[in-house]
Amino acid sequence: MKYILLILSIRIALSYATRTFFQPDEYFQALEVGHWMYYGYGHLTWEWKDGLRSVMYPAIYAIGYLLGDFLSLPITASPRLINALLATLQDVALLAFLRRDYGNDKAKNYLLLTFTNVYDLYTRHRSLSNTAEAALTSCALYYWPFKRTEDASKQLAKALVVIVISVAVRPTNALVWIPFALQLIYRRTVEFKTFVFLSASIGLSSLAIIVFLDSLVYGRLVITPITFIEANILNSISHFYGTNSVFYYFIQGWPLLLNTSAIYAIKGFIQARTPNEKCLQYTIIFVTLVYSLLAHKEWRFIQPLLPFAMVLAASKMHITRKIVILLSLGILPALYLMTTHMRGQVEVMEWLSASDNISSVGFYMPCHSTPWQSHLHRPDISLYSLQCPPIGYNEEDAFYASPQVFMKGKQMEDIVVVFEALFLDLPDSLEYLGKKYHPIHRISNSIIHEDSRRRGDIVILKRNV
Repeated sequence: MKYILLILSIRIALSYATRTFFQPDEYFQALEVGHWMYYGYGHLTWEWKDGLRSVMYPAIYAIGYLLGDFLSLPITASPRLINALLATLQDVALLAFLRRDYGNDKAKNYLLLTFTNVYDLYTRHRSLSNTAEAALTSCALYYWPFKRTEDASKQLAKALVVIVISVAVRPTNALVWIPFALQLIYRRTVEFKTFVFLSASIGLSSLAIIVFLDSLVYGRLVITPITFIEANILNSISHFYGTNSVFYYFIQGWPLLLNTSAIYAIKGFIQARTPNEKCLQYTIIFVTLVYSLLAHKEWRFIQPLLPFAMVLAASKMHITRKIVILLSLGILPALYLMTTHMRGQVEVMEWLSASDNISSVGFYMPCHSTPWQSHLHRPDISLYSLQCPPIGYNEEDAFYASPQVFMKGKQMEDIVVVFEALFLDLPDSLEYLGKKYHPIHRISNSIIHEDSRRRGDIVILKRNV
């Protein structure tokens, strides 16, 4: 119990230390929806209007907001605590798995790996659905019956319940469990009839609950796993957000996720010998290959496989001083990413939240560059940002094609927020805004930025009186 409390304390500290922007989905697929569910206001993207996502995951944050209100916590406090709890849940599950199958020394190896991995430290304490998916996948791994025992059926039932929740969070998580199911059937660790019965009964009953809850919130019958797959895979709407090479996960995804632990993960992967290790190995190969066939790819899509890679790495590692030093090289870049890189994109909402005499704010920057009401928490302020749905009129394209023409064609807000890059790349926009607005605050955002439109400081301007 002591080590759980220690890990939880560290995770809470890391969650509060994470003050930067990583992906829009950590806000608009979780916090913003939870804020809307509980407080009744916030921004819902097209996916939530079209019923592509289940409310199961953001509902956790809605409950967090309820408890936060009861305890009079700041608006960002309860989500940070929830993220820390999910991170700890993953740690506890993987530590228990490694202790049971490999002993205490290998479990300690995992702690060294997870607390020095750049990507894991950078993303673990965020409200991304992939983070929750990884935590739930780790729990299901612990329960999964790799051996034929008296309680194998009970273990399978527990694993299936967790898997169903994970699939509700992200339907593609079902892919992870195909190799597990095939191995279970081949090795007969649970009778085939029992496996079918448990899978069908737990799966169908859970699906009924998910459909009921989703339909209740959406106000119409919605089967979100089907609408999600139909839109993103069958109709290829996800292509709007970018397409990548078939080798993306091999040359970019996995190297970024593993970083300092890559050597040990590769060693563990190659030296997989036991049925458990082979199952993890096959799952990593299978899911990576399937995802490689899809045109739209992101690093975080394979994040639920990272716990498997860490287990394989930890199981084959023998800690030496040299290994500790090598792995520890990841701590400083992780701290920079957590505390500094793209910090301004979050801090601007906190600054606006604490400001008086503001009635309207317009964000003239690439779509979804900042959090929204989950950080602002001001129903008295009217908010506007450029919209870029995958189908229909794209305001972002229209704005950057001619900012001056775009702004002349609409009623401008009292406060305007832009990236400094707008003035550097399109000086006419500075001249136009300078006639009606004056800068009142600048917030440092990052030293470098992968999107040239987000270069420089964030500049806040106020309409001239």
